Amino acid sequence: YNGVRLYSFFTSSVDTTRNWLHAQGFKIDTPRSGRVATEMPKGWDWDDGGPQWRSIDFNTKNPPAYLPAFMEITGMPYQEINSQWKPYSWRKYYDDNPNGVIGISFLRVVVNDLNVARKEFKKIGLKELQANDTMAKFKIAHNHELHVIAPSSPDDKLSRFLKTRGQAVYAIGFEVKNLKETHTF
Repeated sequence: YNGVRLYSFFTSSVDTTRNWLHAQGFKIDTPRSGRVATEMPKGWDWDDGGPQWRSIDFNTKNPPAYLPAFMEITGMPYQEINSQWKPYSWRKYYDDNPNGVIGISFLRVVVNDLNVARKEFKKIGLKELQANDTMAKFKIAHNHELHVIAPSSPDDKLSRFLKTRGQAVYAIGFEVKNLKETHTF
């Protein structure tokens, strides 16, 4: 299948997240770890040459298509970053995108059964912001959301997506400075 099937949420502690999810009744794989680069970058005092990331999954051999994995960047000062997190002020240090995109707003995942998926995301610990017959919105962090959607009829575009690709990421919503300018771009 083409497109994105799997996605991850960042966590400040894979171990704490694994223990909490296990206590909620989820079967969780053993944490995995690895490095993105084989050479240590110069000037990064938090990289000691060990693993750069750790992750946990619900089932790496046959992962549930709509549930996330959880990833920790080792050595990242999550608490310090969270207390100082002001994404709009940080963006001034990055080049503007010519298309006007300033960030990701939401991830939309299509599922077969919205009620089953809602229960699982609540069990994971996500806060449901709103829901109706075909969509539920969950708070991820800051201004980011997860939208879980289900078909409204057997022959709509979501049903066709499910038939060809299965439960998976359906769309990524971007935040833009000016919608008209982005559309013109």
